[in-house]
Amino acid sequence: MSIQLAYNEDFSEGLKRLMIEECRTAIKYSSKVSSDEEKHKAVHEARKAFKKVRACLRLVRDHIDYYKEENAWFRDRGSEISDVRDTTANIETLNVLKEQYDSELYENAFNDLYKKLEQQRQRSAENAFHKDNQVEKLREAVERKIKSIPGWPLDIQSFNDIRPSIKRTYKRGYKGLRKSLKTREIKDFHEWRKRVKYLRYQIDILNRLWPPVFEVYEDELHDITDFTGTLNDLNNLQLTIQELDEPFKDRDEKMLFNAIKQKHEEVIKKHSLLKGKKFYFDSPSDFCDRMEIYWETHREIMQRKNLPKPAQLEST
Repeated sequence: MSIQLAYNEDFSEGLKRLMIEECRTAIKYSSKVSSDEEKHKAVHEARKAFKKVRACLRLVRDHIDYYKEENAWFRDRGSEISDVRDTTANIETLNVLKEQYDSELYENAFNDLYKKLEQQRQRSAENAFHKDNQVEKLREAVERKIKSIPGWPLDIQSFNDIRPSIKRTYKRGYKGLRKSLKTREIKDFHEWRKRVKYLRYQIDILNRLWPPVFEVYEDELHDITDFTGTLNDLNNLQLTIQELDEPFKDRDEKMLFNAIKQKHEEVIKKHSLLKGKKFYFDSPSDFCDRMEIYWETHREIMQRKNLPKPAQLEST
């Protein structure tokens, strides 16, 4: 789901609206947990909503004095339920490998591993939804947080108010790409992905500046986060397997898994780096200069009296 300011909405009030809406999204999904599928979807959607709130905060971090406190609050809430999402991601990743390399696998390959991963997921869900009641506690905490957001001091008047934040986010992704190109280490791809994801959400927030262009930007960044996310999921699955007791039925099955996992990893690395080089072409300063042009042009358009909105033009 997109997180976008309305075309002629006040920036500061609009940003607070977006953060409140994401909190409500987390509450909505965490209230629908009657089935196992709904439970795991609730955790996934809540964590995603918290990341979007943090992207909003990062967009104005140089203009507010409560950034560290509120960013840490939403980070910690997401971490509290991360185990449930990680166990689900392990199963999803194994499914991807089986589908991608089906012709190279024998029937019922990795069945023992499936069972152990599913058992692990059930234990994690039991803790989160019943034993420790983490999700209910989370929902209550977010409901309280929503009440405080309208009172947060925020007054963005120009692009210069957010330029340092945009530049920092882009620069970290820019440097993350170059480090990943050099080392090709999973941990570096993971760090790069976090920077790309924040920029992706911020581009979505600013979509109104030039929707057709920003939608392309967001799509390209989405591809990068999908690819690098797969790398992280593959690594997490490997780490989980190392902790399991007899995850494979024999040595041959273990070797087969390692072979297809390594093959898939190399393919994904290649695609994510190609996508990254295509997007992170500008220097951080040049990227911000371009964003400022879009910002100022949008502002000038909104100041012109009697100028129809894009939706009105489309309807004529």
